[in-house]
Amino acid sequence: MECIVVGVDGGASRSSFLAFDPSRLEGARWRGGPLNVMYRSLADLISGLRRGVWASLRLLSRGGTAGVYAGLAGMDAGLASLRRARAVEAQLPYPAVVDHDAFIAWWASWIEGGEAVVIAGTGSLAYRYDTETGRRYIFGNHGPLLGDQGSAFEVGLEALKRLGEALQGLSRHTCLEDAVASRLRVSTPEEASAYAYASAGLVEAAAAAARVVLEAAESGCGPAASLVRRAAFRLARMVSRAVEEWEVKVFRVYGGLTKSRVYMETLKASVRGGIIEEGRLDPAVGAVWLALQYYCDNLALTPWDVAVVFSDLDS
Repeated sequence: MECIVVGVDGGASRSSFLAFDPSRLEGARWRGGPLNVMYRSLADLISGLRRGVWASLRLLSRGGTAGVYAGLAGMDAGLASLRRARAVEAQLPYPAVVDHDAFIAWWASWIEGGEAVVIAGTGSLAYRYDTETGRRYIFGNHGPLLGDQGSAFEVGLEALKRLGEALQGLSRHTCLEDAVASRLRVSTPEEASAYAYASAGLVEAAAAAARVVLEAAESGCGPAASLVRRAAFRLARMVSRAVEEWEVKVFRVYGGLTKSRVYMETLKASVRGGIIEEGRLDPAVGAVWLALQYYCDNLALTPWDVAVVFSDLDS
């Protein structure tokens, strides 16, 4: 009997769905929109998951799944996020586990030989899992209001604030404010407010602004590069604390900020006592491996077999 599984990496800005057929060693990927447990409605979460699972299975030419393992952003609000996760699981038409997105990233890192991970995307944190005790170790994990140091949310929010001040005449325009205003098509304080507080939510608005800042930094905009470096340094302080506390040297980094040369150069240079390496695998590969353990019996597969299938999709 076939045991088709789907692994999901659901971020605050975008998501990745990987469908996998272990009997044929075939896989397919589908990209979706945001899947943040706390900042999307329950209906949106369920709809987004169902759409992505169906689309990835269709690309694989399969009609059903034995189960889904999904690591979603927003699992940092304690009991509230756990309740939302259980509600999502209960309303999906197939067996499903909703977990922390850093947990599936850790398993992807483990497949690559790593010990700990850093999430550097819309949110940020440092994460380690002990396979012997099942204990999870986390620095950060307090969401955009209390945590996410050095994240894209932090970068984008600061950029929006600077743009708002410049549009009100409270500060001067620089290449940073001009780049954000041009990309977001805002020219007045009212338009900036309408964008920031739109129905998509402040987290997604800030993430979109951060992408503009990163591009401006790479293009030589000094104020943008300064903002990006400051964010990387803030995350480096957190990772340095994790290095000291966990006695782990090598951290693999996943998330959209890894695409920024300015950010990564600063992060690598600023972590004390640790080594920063960029993760190569899609974190959803970790979710696929977990799904196989949950739903499929007697599989003569290694995690590297799974990794090779999805690495080939990227080549």
